[in-house]
This record gives sequence, C-alpha cells and structure tokens, in this order.
Amino acid sequence: MSHWTAIKTKIRDMENLKSALKLWGIKEEDIRVAKTGEKVNVRGYQGMLTDVDIGVRSQDGSYEFGFRLEEDGNYSVVVDEYGMQSFTKRGTRQNSTGMVTQAYSYETAKKALEERGFYVDGQFEQNEEGAVQLVATRWV
Repeated sequence: MSHWTAIKTKIRDMENLKSALKLWGIKEEDIRVAKTGEKVNVRGYQGMLTDVDIGVRSQDGSYEFGFRLEEDGNYSVVVDEYGMQSFTKRGTRQNSTGMVTQAYSYETAKKALEERGFYVDGQFEQNEEGAVQLVATRWV
C-alpha cells in the first residue's frame, strides 16, 4: 500500500515554481493551479486523491503530484510514495523533489540577477552528475 507524503521546501514563489516545472519538461497544460480559496485534486496509487494548490500530471498520466501552500508561506511537495518513481529523471538518481527544487533555485536566481541588470547566459542544463551551472554577466 502506498501513501501521500508531504516534503517541506523553501519554495515560495508560484511563478518561479511554474517556470521550474516547465524547465523540467512539464507542459503548461499539465500544471493545474487552484483558484484562490480552492484546491485541486491529484491522483496517486490506486486512484487515491489528495488536495493541493498546484497539481502536476505525469507524462503517462498514471500518477500526479502537487504543491500545498503551508501557513509559513512555503510550498510542500505532495507526492504519492509509489508514484514518485514516475517523476524520477531517467538515468539519474535525482527524484522529483530534488529536480524541482534545483530548477526552482535556478529560476529564482536567474530572475534576481536579471532584475539587477545581469544577462543570464545559456539555458538550464544538467551535467552528468546532475549539477547546473548559471553564468551571468553585466557590462559596467
């Protein structure tokens, strides 16, 4: 039997989160954001449902995961333990939580640098070890 797990994160900005999910290869139509005061359902093992603020469908449609806005203003990743395997990047050991938080950190840093007049060179790409490099320049 499987169960839903909520994993605490330091993810606070919904727009950066949505951008991070897209960097990870999730299509816009597979990201469902609840309206204010409402929730969306995500489906896990054997059709188990739970409520979240942002729902994400897997590419094969078998499992979903989501993000729940907590009282401290951070989003928790809500994932079905069994279905988590559907969101693990092939060929790596990095799970869905690590991949999303890495892409979120990239998006947050990129946005902050651009707001300060820097140009971010390149795109989000992981090397063989799973690390991401962000290169920013600014002419003075």
